[in-house]
Amino acid sequence: MTSDSRNPGPSPHSKPEGPAVMPLSQALPGQEVVLVSVDGGRGLQRRLAEMGLLGGSRLRVLSAGRGPIVVGVNQTRLVLGRGMVGRIMVRAV
Repeated sequence: MTSDSRNPGPSPHSKPEGPAVMPLSQALPGQEVVLVSVDGGRGLQRRLAEMGLLGGSRLRVLSAGRGPIVVGVNQTRLVLGRGMVGRIMVRAV
């Protein structure tokens, strides 16, 4: 038997795979997600923070189509444009 050093298998130090991070624009209606990060400048980050969208916030996608996306956050509905939701990175709950 020979050992194959080209494919050593999973590292004992690797983290277990969890739900993948994706843009909010890819979340489906009815899906609950957690905000992970915002890929934008300080202006966008400040604007989202003013709406209550901070790291760790739980969102529920209420509707998503070709236009804006409607999300629910803490008993509030927010309508977010396509350009904005493409920069909001989330993870499914």
